[in-house]
Amino acid sequence: MIVQTTVETNIHARQLAERIIEERLAACVQIMSPLLSVYRWQGRLEHAEECLLVMKTPASRLAPLISRLQEIHPYELPEIISWPAQATPEYAAWCTRESDPIKVELVHPYSSQAHQAKEDPAS
Repeated sequence: MIVQTTVETNIHARQLAERIIEERLAACVQIMSPLLSVYRWQGRLEHAEECLLVMKTPASRLAPLISRLQEIHPYELPEIISWPAQATPEYAAWCTRESDPIKVELVHPYSSQAHQAKEDPAS
């Protein structure tokens, strides 16, 4: 599935993308900026420079992703649009694996804990 939303700044985009990835709600978030949006809001024609986030997630994670976006999005009425997408079997498997809420990385491979474990197999 592809899910898209927009936010006001690159800082908001990066924070939102990192949170979505950390919470394993999507496998990948692409940020495109700047983007010019033209829309009507509260009866007025508006122009806004925004950042577009495009998220890739398996269908099984779509509802939790949308729910979380609604909770944490900085906009009063966020654009959250989704549609199905075809992917190669390998990419789809990667997307599913990286969005699996059960998979937990206990030790970052470059952390001091990982280096200690390599040096001392008993730990």
